[in-house]
Amino acid sequence: GTTTQHFGLGGSVVHQRHPMHRFFNGVMMLTIFAAANMALGQLIGIGFEVVGPIQYVLRVYVVIMCGLVIINELEWFPKWTKDAALLKFWPTRGAFYLFIGVLGLEENDVSPARANTGMSVVGRQAALNYIKIVAWLMVCVGLLYMTMGLFCGQVLLKKLRDEYAGKTGKKAESEEPLKSGEPSGTGVV
Repeated sequence: GTTTQHFGLGGSVVHQRHPMHRFFNGVMMLTIFAAANMALGQLIGIGFEVVGPIQYVLRVYVVIMCGLVIINELEWFPKWTKDAALLKFWPTRGAFYLFIGVLGLEENDVSPARANTGMSVVGRQAALNYIKIVAWLMVCVGLLYMTMGLFCGQVLLKKLRDEYAGKTGKKAESEEPLKSGEPSGTGVV
């Protein structure tokens, strides 16, 4: 008989995401990775660098902002993230992520390493390089979000999520109906 299921290659029921949908999910995972490592790098920096009270507070703020990035990318607590204009639109989200990365680079450059931490010179240099690499990764993620936002990637992702939700029967992530009039709900797809 006939069914309303979608069939993929080989006749099995498959609901594959569009390659661009997978790309956007990959960017989200890369951003979470960058933010988690950026926060870890800042905590490492507090442990072995000479930091004054202002630098300490800035590092704590960077750690908190990285937590906000992770919450935003995982789409937890939508009242905090989806309704915040800074994080809602990709160009401004990218600028925020870029700012976090630049702040991390600056904190890495202005804090001289302690000479007497019990850490070898090689270990200190490895930690400094780690912090620098993850800060640059955060800068790159910010630039990527800004670029994707300027080229309407956010609109494309919304459309792809709604299409995928229609295929799988899950609720769409968007809170607004598409221009075509399709109903949508809440929840990540």
